[in-house]
Amino acid sequence: MNTRPRVVFIKCDSYDTTDHAVSRLFELIESDQPFCRKGQKILLKPNLLTDRHPDNAATTHPALLKSIAREIKKREATPLIGDSPASATKSSQYWKKQESYRFLQKKA
Repeated sequence: MNTRPRVVFIKCDSYDTTDHAVSRLFELIESDQPFCRKGQKILLKPNLLTDRHPDNAATTHPALLKSIAREIKKREATPLIGDSPASATKSSQYWKKQESYRFLQKKA
């Protein structure tokens, strides 16, 4: 078993292709051992610095977050998304304001 940390980069030309890029990323990461296992809970921290629109590129884009969450679900693990923004913006206000994060409310 490889115990060395693994870093993988995948080029993604647009947020419309994040599903393909993230799927490939998981394939490469899991070449010798699974990233996550059935029943595990995996925390994704999207770096919510501000409540700006995703097109401003101030935070992790929701399309990327959604693609990663989808890959985790495929492995029968549970993606959890959380952050503690350093700004004065309350995280609940942030989530309500961001239409593009509505997928988080869906049970899939």
